[in-house]
Amino acid sequence: MPHYLTQIQLTPEIIVRAKITDTYSIHRLVYDQFLKDTTSAESKRILPLWALSAKGAFNRIVILSCEAPQKEVMPCILKNRSSIEFPEKILNAKRCIFKITVNPTVKKEGKIVPIKDFQSVRSWFCEKGIKNGFLVESAIVNDIHADIFTDKHGYKVTINKAEVSGELQVKDQAKFRTAVFDGIGREKAFGCGLLQIIPNE
Repeated sequence: MPHYLTQIQLTPEIIVRAKITDTYSIHRLVYDQFLKDTTSAESKRILPLWALSAKGAFNRIVILSCEAPQKEVMPCILKNRSSIEFPEKILNAKRCIFKITVNPTVKKEGKIVPIKDFQSVRSWFCEKGIKNGFLVESAIVNDIHADIFTDKHGYKVTINKAEVSGELQVKDQAKFRTAVFDGIGREKAFGCGLLQIIPNE
């Protein structure tokens, strides 16, 4: 099954017309690009992953999906959106430069607790790497912040996010492929989990 890599340049016109103000509004914009019925268990499994190109800057959205984006969207979005079939040959690389926004958490006494210090986030991500078929050779936690927004029901949502970048070595291609296409960690619907990679060989 092919996957697709899509970018949307968030111009001032798109920000106004699509009412982009926070993470939930970007989440809504991303999901509007696709036709899937998001009520079924099968569709939830293959929902798109997305990330902003930079923290706090509404300038570009990167989306990874298992279907091509639909064409029935606002003209201002269509002319500022590009999409290509994901170049799967990059998954054959043994080493990659990466960046990712994650929601690092740990379970304590039955509760999901956010991880908020830099060293613990780094350790958490290294452990995730081992489980997902790669060894983190170097990693820098560039930022940790609380992303606060209001969901469609009017409830306040707070997601602890960390931005990590560095170099990795692929140890298990099958697990690594799954990590790229399925994402890593929690809160994937809200801009976490998309492992962006560039071969480094």
